[in-house]
Amino acid sequence: MRKLYEIRDDIQRAVNYMIYGDEAPATPLEDLEIEAAEKIKACFHIVHHLEAEMAEADIIIKNAQDYKKKRLEAIERIEADIKITMEVMGLKKIDEPDCRITIQPGRERVEILDASKIPVCFLKIIPETKEPDKVTMLKALKNGESIDGVKLTVGDPILKYPKIKGE
Repeated sequence: MRKLYEIRDDIQRAVNYMIYGDEAPATPLEDLEIEAAEKIKACFHIVHHLEAEMAEADIIIKNAQDYKKKRLEAIERIEADIKITMEVMGLKKIDEPDCRITIQPGRERVEILDASKIPVCFLKIIPETKEPDKVTMLKALKNGESIDGVKLTVGDPILKYPKIKGE
């Protein structure tokens, strides 16, 4: 079975023959029109099938995203339980041949109490807005400076999974 572009090229040759007197086509124009109509219908069904497959793919992608989201939520719940249990037990790490978990204190970070009280030197200039520059404020607070509207706090502990040799 011929490709649609091959039929289209033959139709163009037939039209050129009728208009410009070019070389006569091997197949009469009427037969080419019938062949083209059948091929276009076949192409339509292929496109319709592909569109249905695309809709199926959208459903599969949505289901996969939901599946991934649920797994991430499960991981977060389990890690929260591990962290709380290790904190309650006073464990800083578990170092076994098949399992390594450490718990480290959270990093120092800036908590914004009242952004309107923060001095301009600690604000990032973003066109049309002012945004607190937490990196600059953290350095200043660590150096002993006092900044109105903020305080230095310690974040939540962070679970780490160091690589086990051979992994």
